[in-house]
Amino acid sequence: MKSFIRRTLDFFSFFLSLWIYLWLALRRILGVKNSTTNWAVLRECGQEPLQFFWFLASIRLFNSMLDSNSETLRRVLKADLYLASFHSSCWSAQVSNAFNGLQSSAMFKQKMLRATQVPMQEFICDLRFRHLKVWREADFSCPRAVNKKAVTYHKWCGSSESGLEVLHFLSPPTCTRIWTNMC
Repeated sequence: MKSFIRRTLDFFSFFLSLWIYLWLALRRILGVKNSTTNWAVLRECGQEPLQFFWFLASIRLFNSMLDSNSETLRRVLKADLYLASFHSSCWSAQVSNAFNGLQSSAMFKQKMLRATQVPMQEFICDLRFRHLKVWREADFSCPRAVNKKAVTYHKWCGSSESGLEVLHFLSPPTCTRIWTNMC
């Protein structure tokens, strides 16, 4: 069990270092400053934020623990799920709290607390919908009325709900350069 946890932690530290190098490489490719926010760089390149993959990996881990051949692992998981109703510091309580804000959060929490599989396809769609909430809110806001960087960036360089580009004559790297020079 200890070797499994050690390998998992090593994987996550390796994964995090890869993401840092990816952010640096994407900034270099786009030709923007290192101080450019990650969400703007990731949006320019059509990438998902790191939190998306972390949450997705934790649900995959939960589902694989349910399917495990190890009876001990399943009992530990069920004990952690039982403990979640008393303490908010256990793993399952934190994952359950992370479901807040999803459209089907009640269903996902219920499936998790009953120790049944969380449907991955529905979860991915719901999670992606939550991550795009920032841009949906920015679509209906005026940059002059709201003092938010996301709104300004979205109006200058983002896509509207209809999918039409706001600035047709600027390429995304040029748009990001304009955005970083405004800050």
